[in-house]
Amino acid sequence: MYEPEHDECRSGKLNPHTKENAVEVVQLLGLRALCVFNDFREPLIQHMLDDEVHEGLLGPPDKRPTRRRNR
Repeated sequence: MYEPEHDECRSGKLNPHTKENAVEVVQLLGLRALCVFNDFREPLIQHMLDDEVHEGLLGPPDKRPTRRRNR
């Protein structure tokens, strides 16, 4: 929940006003600490996903090992 009049998150999450502060919050407390209506949340999520893809963390799933039947 976001209260625009007070520019704060009613659910107790942080709502930093600069990108640098938003990055610090995510590094220290994790993405869930940011208010869902924060302007920097979605770009940070996209950046994190792009990094994981480039590092190979979200590559195609490994094939399941197949059982070989002894004949």
